[in-house]
Amino acid sequence: MDLTLYNNRNELSEIYADIKNRLDDVWEKPELIVYQYIKELSHRAYCLMTDELVAKQDELFEQTNILKDKSDKVFDKVLALEEELAKKKAEYEKLDAMYEKLDDKLTRLNTRMCGFVGEDPNEVSVKIFATMSSGKSTLINSMLQQKLMPTSNLACTAKITKIMDDSKKKDNFSVYAYTKEDETLLYSTDDPDYKTMQMINNDTTVEYVQVNGRIPFNKSEKIILSIIDTPGPNNSRNANHGEVMDKELKYLWEDTIVIYVINATQFGINDDVEVLKKLRDKMIYSPKVLFVVNKMDQIDTKEEDINEFLENVKEYLEIHGFKDPKIYPISSLAALNIRTLLQASNIDEEDDEVYNARALIRKLNRNDALHLENYSPVSEKISNKIAMELQATKENNDKVGQALVHSGIRNIEESILEIAEEIVEYKLNDDYWEYIQDTDYEKVFQSDLDSENDFEGKTPKWDNVARKWFFS
Repeated sequence: MDLTLYNNRNELSEIYADIKNRLDDVWEKPELIVYQYIKELSHRAYCLMTDELVAKQDELFEQTNILKDKSDKVFDKVLALEEELAKKKAEYEKLDAMYEKLDDKLTRLNTRMCGFVGEDPNEVSVKIFATMSSGKSTLINSMLQQKLMPTSNLACTAKITKIMDDSKKKDNFSVYAYTKEDETLLYSTDDPDYKTMQMINNDTTVEYVQVNGRIPFNKSEKIILSIIDTPGPNNSRNANHGEVMDKELKYLWEDTIVIYVINATQFGINDDVEVLKKLRDKMIYSPKVLFVVNKMDQIDTKEEDINEFLENVKEYLEIHGFKDPKIYPISSLAALNIRTLLQASNIDEEDDEVYNARALIRKLNRNDALHLENYSPVSEKISNKIAMELQATKENNDKVGQALVHSGIRNIEESILEIAEEIVEYKLNDDYWEYIQDTDYEKVFQSDLDSENDFEGKTPKWDNVARKWFFS
């Protein structure tokens, strides 16, 4: 304790004791003298107490400053620790993300290298993705020129169907259904009909279907097409649909053509957004993506301008990361009806399907806005070929043939072939295989692992490997 404060308190005690003693014999003193004395002593006591309080206040203020300095130092240390922790956390997250990316790429690369064994360099895969109700099966059937793939929106199994081009076959297909790819054969038939395919589609034990047959629009002798039909992600009856589709999205190679089917009557739904995001994220090896906007015949051209509608689709795709998307508006139902229903030997004109097919043909032919071949971003070569086909139908007064061209199906078919020809030409180049054999992939990955460029979001070196293999 401060000695001054101690002395002040003793002095106060003495003053109070003296006051008490003097009050005891106040009757012996004049009242004025006693009053003056008490007043002086009270003033003295007040001064002493004030001094003590001021001294105590100064002491507390000094201690407060000391504590504040210590608190500021502790706060600075905590802040520095938090900043360091945030940096470490960010570094960990980057390393974790990089590890996942490396693991994914190694898995993809290993799968791809294994796939090279026994692979025909003339084979080009066409993977078709879509949400349900987009008309994906109708599109495939129209390209096969027969109603083979089940078109029900209630498909209940998650399976992959691979349609392998076999030029030796004429109009029939062979079908093999497995529990999973190339394992246990459950069904096989050399002449499947639609009901057989429905039965296979509804069998929950079937996970992979191989269909061999001639893909009619492929007239090339050097291209072997394989059309891979994937289940949509939004089947509420089977959650495995999304998982199977994700697996197919994971393995999009540089020699893969991707077709994504959009329903013109409901584009922009949440399921579309999710699939597009996954497709964009998996475009590491720059597969060619063609966006087919189906059911264009259902657009009311009196209420909506086709060019404006397609521009909206383009903006929608660009928002989701696809720069300059290639958009092909089509009516796959019109194309399918023309190639199947109206090609039958005995057409029942009283049949409702035939009546509706005829009405759709008239709609496409009469409405210039629905001449869908005019909206696709095709090359000059394809444009000239389609124009010649249309001119031939007009010269022959072939209304059905004209409607087929107007359906837009020929544009997408010819574009697939054009891209496939470029892919095959490059795959037959010796530089392609030499590069695959000579690349030291371990060094490529280790070099990228040691580089901070990956943290800055720059293109990894192994992405450039694929771009060297194929056109951008």
